[in-house]
Amino acid sequence: QGNRDPSMSPCGVFPAVGEDAWIAIAVPDDAAFAALATELGLPGLADDPRFATVVARKRNEDALEGLVAGATANATPAEWMERLQAVGVPAAVVYHQPDMFADSQLQAREFFAEIGHPTIGPYLYPGAMAKFARGPADLETPAPTLGEHNEEILQGLLGVSDERYQQLIDDEVIGTVYLEDAR
Repeated sequence: QGNRDPSMSPCGVFPAVGEDAWIAIAVPDDAAFAALATELGLPGLADDPRFATVVARKRNEDALEGLVAGATANATPAEWMERLQAVGVPAAVVYHQPDMFADSQLQAREFFAEIGHPTIGPYLYPGAMAKFARGPADLETPAPTLGEHNEEILQGLLGVSDERYQQLIDDEVIGTVYLEDAR
C-alpha cells in the first residue's frame, strides 16, 4: 500500500527535481483533484472517466500515480508545495533531516527544542506536532541512551528476577555501562 490512503487518491510521495527529492501530495476530494490536474499541466485529467471521481481514481491508482509522478518530476519539491497549496491541494516537501531545520514554518512555530544530551551535548529535537492552548507540550528530556532503562524495564516492568538479570549481564546480553558513562 505504501503511502496510499483508502479514501484519497492520489495520496503519496512523488519524485521532483533534485537528488532524492520528493513532494508529498494528498488529494481529499474531486475539487482538489481538478486543481491538482491543472497545476500539473494535465487539465483534461479531471474529466477522464478513469479519474473523474475518487472511486474511479482508486480503481485506476497505478495509472494515475504514474501520470502524477511524470508531471511532478519537472519542478522542485518547494515549488510544487507552494503551487499546490496556493490552489488548495495539500502538499508538503519531504525533507532530508538537515533541510528540515531551515523550514520557516517549523521555525515560526518553534517546533524544534534544544535539549542537552548526555553523549552528544546540546541537540535540536523535533517538538510536539500539535500545540495546545492549555498544557505544556514541550520536551523536557533527551531520548534515552542505549540500555539506560534495562533494569527498570526488565525487572520492574517484566518481573525478571535478580538472578536472571545478573545472568543476562554475565552472558553479555545486556550491559551496565551506558553511553552517558562511556564518555
